Amino acid sequence: MKISKNYKNLILIIATISLAGVTFGMTMPLSTLTLRSWGVSSTMIGLNSAMPALSAVLLTPFLPKFINQWGQTNVIRFCLVLVATCCICLPLFPDLFSWFILRFLLGAGATGIWVLSEVWINGYAEDHNRGKIIGAYTAVLSLGFIVGVLMFSVIGIEDNRAFYLAAGFIIIAAIPIWTISGLPIDEMADDVSFWRHMVSSPGLMGSSWMMGFLYAGTAYLLPIYALQFDLTLAQS
Repeated sequence: MKISKNYKNLILIIATISLAGVTFGMTMPLSTLTLRSWGVSSTMIGLNSAMPALSAVLLTPFLPKFINQWGQTNVIRFCLVLVATCCICLPLFPDLFSWFILRFLLGAGATGIWVLSEVWINGYAEDHNRGKIIGAYTAVLSLGFIVGVLMFSVIGIEDNRAFYLAAGFIIIAAIPIWTISGLPIDEMADDVSFWRHMVSSPGLMGSSWMMGFLYAGTAYLLPIYALQFDLTLAQS
């Protein structure tokens, strides 16, 4: 049976996002526990961990303009390269100030990856199969996070292998994007108002904010909390 181009592109996008999930599943606890091993306070770890989210808040309103100016595939390719570069640079610049900058840039790259992949997924999904496609996307992404966390628990933070391995996965994730064509969205509206959507859909926007708050809090700070109960690094 011949597979349509749309389904081929869906497979490529889901493959990319699953491999990207491995990278982010590794870097979230890795960054937090590395800072902890430096003796950085929990407050500063929290502020440093907020950099990816801050970059998302500041840069997302401008993302449609970047996409319309440079093209969808060029933007996501740049974001993938940016994330890989930041993963490599983190162990090369082991100081807190540099990590504020690098994690802000890493968050900017991650934002572009998440936004565009979800736009494409929704663009390909139709009413009769939307639930299946979104479910498959979410399941594969979650699997990537699980694999990343498990790999980190085995490798640990004793050396820089985990950072370079995370960079390797995001580089592999970029390969499918270099072969993709025939995307479902030609351009994006660049006059989207955050506040207009906040007023028109407060429940949706508020629940999204709460989900982000809970996710960031648990993903970045729960490992530190676990260490305070004398759990091992792998258990944390």
